[in-house]
Amino acid sequence: MATRSVRKTVVTTTTSSHSASTSQDRGDNEENPAAGFQTPQDGGRGRHDRRSRSPLSQSRFTRIQEKNELANLNDRLAAYIDRVRELETENSKLTKQIETSQETRTREVTSVKNLYERELAEARRAVDETANERARLQLEAKKWQTDAEALQAKLNKREREWSTAERRATTLESQVVDLQGRLNQALTQLKDAENERDALAKELERVKKELQDQILRCTDLSNRAKTLNEQLDFQKSLYEKELEEVRVVKQTEITEIDGRLKENYERKLADTLQELREQYESQMQLNREEMQSIYETKMRDLQELLDRRSSDSSLTRDELHTYKTRLDGVNSRIAELESLNQSLSSRVRDLERLLEQERDWNTRALSAKDEEIHRLRAEMEQQLREYQDLLDIKVALDLEIAAYRKLLEGEETRLNITPSSSPTSSEMFVTPHRGTKRKRTFMSHREEQSNSDAQVTASAKGDLEISDHCIDGRFVTIHNKGTKEVPLAGWQVHSKAGNDEFTFKFHRTHAIKPGATITIWSPDCGVTHNPPSDLVMRTTKWPKGEQKRTALLSSEGQEVATRESRRRQFSRLSERSSGIGGASGFRSEHIFHDSVDPNDPNRCSIM
Repeated sequence: MATRSVRKTVVTTTTSSHSASTSQDRGDNEENPAAGFQTPQDGGRGRHDRRSRSPLSQSRFTRIQEKNELANLNDRLAAYIDRVRELETENSKLTKQIETSQETRTREVTSVKNLYERELAEARRAVDETANERARLQLEAKKWQTDAEALQAKLNKREREWSTAERRATTLESQVVDLQGRLNQALTQLKDAENERDALAKELERVKKELQDQILRCTDLSNRAKTLNEQLDFQKSLYEKELEEVRVVKQTEITEIDGRLKENYERKLADTLQELREQYESQMQLNREEMQSIYETKMRDLQELLDRRSSDSSLTRDELHTYKTRLDGVNSRIAELESLNQSLSSRVRDLERLLEQERDWNTRALSAKDEEIHRLRAEMEQQLREYQDLLDIKVALDLEIAAYRKLLEGEETRLNITPSSSPTSSEMFVTPHRGTKRKRTFMSHREEQSNSDAQVTASAKGDLEISDHCIDGRFVTIHNKGTKEVPLAGWQVHSKAGNDEFTFKFHRTHAIKPGATITIWSPDCGVTHNPPSDLVMRTTKWPKGEQKRTALLSSEGQEVATRESRRRQFSRLSERSSGIGGASGFRSEHIFHDSVDPNDPNRCSIM
C-alpha cells in the first residue's frame, strides 16, 4: 500500500567570471524555475544588464528579496499551521459531536426501547389477562348456558306435566259429564217413578204432593245445574282464552290464573254437588248411599288430584321464579362481562395503535438521526479529505522551503556568511563553479519522489490471527491457522484509528473452519456479501488513519490476536547538474522520512 509521486524540475543557469553574477543568475532562476534552456545570446544580454548594476546593491537586493520570500513562506507556513490546527480543532469538535450524537442516540434508543418494552409487557400482560378473563367468562357462559338448557329442559318437562294434568283434568271433566249423564238418567228414572207415582196418586196424594214438590225442586236444581254447567263452560272457555293470552305475555301468570279458575271451579262444583246431594238425599234414599259413596270417592280423588296439582303448580312457579331470577342474573353478568371484554378489546386496540404510532415516530426519529450522522460523517470525511489535501500541500511546501533553504545555505556558504541555526536537520547543497571569464551554461535537473509504506506489528495467542487490515478502513481479515473449527459466537473485532473506533460482533451462527479466512468489509467497497468467507457490514465502516490497531476479542473479552499498522512517508529530492561547454556536473540527493507529521523534529534527513 505504498504510494509514490515524482516531480521533476529542469533549471538552466548561466555563469560568468564574476561571483555576483552567478548569485544573481541563481536568484533569477529561483524566481522563475521553469525558464528552460537559454541561448548564449540571451545569457550575454543578461550579463550586460547585470554589469550595469552594482554588485553590492544586487547582493543586498537579493538578500532582502530572499528574506522577504522566506518571511512570506514562513507566514504562509504559519497560516498553514494555524489552518491545520484549526482543522484539527474542528475535527476534534466534530468527533466529539459525533460521539455525543451517538451517545445521545444510544441513550434515546435505549430509553425508548425500555419504554416500548415496558409498554409491550403491560400490553401483553393486559392481553393475557383479558384472554384469561375471556376464557373464564366463556367457561362461565358455557356453564350458565348448560344450566339454562337444563332449566329449559325442566321447564319443558313441567309443561309436559302441565299438559298431562290438563288432559287428566279433561278426563275428570268427562267423568263429571258422565256423572251428570248418570244423574240425568237417575232423573229420568225419577221421572218414571213420578209417572208411577201419578198412577198411584189417588193412593198416595200426600206422596204425590211431596213428589211434585221434589220434582219442582229437582227441576229447579236441574236448571241451576244447567246454569252452572253453562257458567262452567263459559268459565272454561274464558279460562282457555285467558290462559292463551297470558301464556304469550307472561308464563308465570298462567299458573296463578289457572289456580284461581280451578279453585273457583272446584268451589262452585263442590257447592253444586253438595246442594245436589242435599236435595236428592231426601228423595233418593235408595240410590243415595251408592251415588253418594261413588260421588264422594270421585270427589276425593279429584280433590287429591287438584291438591297435588295445586302443590305441583306452586312448586313449579317457585322453581320457575328462582330459575328466572338466576337466569336474569346470569344474563346481566354475561352482559357486564361482554361490555368489559369490549372495553378491554378497545383498550388493547388503542394501545396497539399507540404502539404502532410510537414505532413510526421512533423510526422517523432514528431515520433523522441516521441522516444527521451520515451528514456529519460526510462532513467529517470532507474535512478529512481537505485535511489530507492540506497535509499534502503542507508536505509540498515543506519540500519547497527545504529547497529554498538549500539554495540559501549554498549562497551563504559561497559568500562566507555564517548560517543561522535551524532546528531541522542540516543538508549540504554544493554548486560548483569556476571564476573564469569563459561563459559556461549549467543545466540542473531536480527530481522529487514521495513514497509511503506501513509498519506492521502482529501477535496471536491461539489458532486465530488477524492476517491483514486496511489502514484506509476497507476490510479486516481473520485467519484460522489451526486444525479445528472455531465457533465465533460472541466474538468481537475491535479496531481503533486515532479517536475513531468500532467494534464488530460475530453472529452466534458464525464459525471459521481450519485454514479458512473471514474478511469483514466496509459497506462502500463494492464487495458482495458471501458468508462465511466475505461479510459486508450494512452501514458502519472500519476506522481509517495513519496509525491503526485491530484486536480480536474472545467471547470472554480476552484479546487473542492483535495487529498494529503505522504509515511512513519518504520524500526523496534529487538534483543533478550538467555543464555545457566543459562545466563539471554534480548530483545531490536528499531523503526525508516523514511519519504522519512532516514538522516532527524527530524525522530523519539523509544526504
